[in-house]
Amino acid sequence: MNTLTNLQIGETAIIAGLQSGDCQNALLALGFLKGKTVEVTLRAPFHGPIAVRIGQTLISLRLEEALQVLIDTPSR
Repeated sequence: MNTLTNLQIGETAIIAGLQSGDCQNALLALGFLKGKTVEVTLRAPFHGPIAVRIGQTLISLRLEEALQVLIDTPSR
């Protein structure tokens, strides 16, 4: 399954769920809920953090956190 790290700037996807890990509860509290649309807005170079938008909220995630967010991409 794809993770949030597979998206490029400007691409959107639907959150399919979260992999279990240390930040699962924190991600849920930030709004990473199944069925929500997420868009990548910024990516730092050299495997740095990425910024994503869920609704009107802009959230910065470390690479390790973004790897825990499972996504479904719309068919092209």
